[in-house]
Amino acid sequence: MTTSSLAVLLPSVVEDYGEGRPIDFYISMSHSLLKNKLEGIKPTGFQMDKNGNFKFVFNVSLTLLVDKKNKQWEEARSAFISFTAKGKITTNTTNKKGEKVLSIFPKSAEMSQLKIYDKNDKEMEMEQMLLVSGFNVQMDNLFKLVKPYEMPMKNLPSPKEMECLGITLSDLNLNFRKGYLELTCGYKKVSKPSDPKLCN
Repeated sequence: MTTSSLAVLLPSVVEDYGEGRPIDFYISMSHSLLKNKLEGIKPTGFQMDKNGNFKFVFNVSLTLLVDKKNKQWEEARSAFISFTAKGKITTNTTNKKGEKVLSIFPKSAEMSQLKIYDKNDKEMEMEQMLLVSGFNVQMDNLFKLVKPYEMPMKNLPSPKEMECLGITLSDLNLNFRKGYLELTCGYKKVSKPSDPKLCN
């Protein structure tokens, strides 16, 4: 990739370094790098309440390197980003066959925080606004098209390799507790695997 690839999102980088300069990135999920840059940030993790509402927080720091000349790389931008995705899990619905199903409803995903700094550690507010608004608009449009994922709880889709052991999964059960999720699953015997060649 080159600086020309960044012309739409980060036009000032092209202005600073010129067209066609090689670029590279390095990424870190170290919380120590992020906690002093993003206000009130919590470590990357997953949360769920007793009603099945869940939230996934993903934090990352990204450094953009530009080759000024003959492999003389310079840190052109450093970015500190926090993504948040939300959804809901329910087990009180049935499919057309009358079977109880596990339903996962994706609700939203957004870039909740973003800080971008140039090589002189100056905050690039215009670039931040452009990237956050562009990303979040695209996520809103995408989630309008996303349908809930449903999985039967009686006869679970199981890996074919498991059938080689003579069993397959069945009878999934979920209970949402305060502070944790309780999951149980049974099995049923399989007399003949659906793909004998795989087992051989």
